[in-house]
Amino acid sequence: ATCPMIDSVKQSMIECKSILEGCYDWQESSVIHDRVERADLELYEIGERMEEIRRHVEKIREWGEQWKQLAKAYAPEIEEEAA
Repeated sequence: ATCPMIDSVKQSMIECKSILEGCYDWQESSVIHDRVERADLELYEIGERMEEIRRHVEKIREWGEQWKQLAKAYAPEIEEEAA
């Protein structure tokens, strides 16, 4: 299974690596500066997307906890009916 949010972060990490690897081929400091700025922006965006993933995971955990509590609440009734 894939997750578009995680795939997006992975793609940005690959992009950063590619951007920074390109610095080795250039002698001009302005080109290197531009590439480092691009990588910096990508890394910032990765952080933002990771926070978005964290929020989604928290919502899933809350949802799961709600179902768990509901199941615990109904467990005695189900056990009585089964007996």
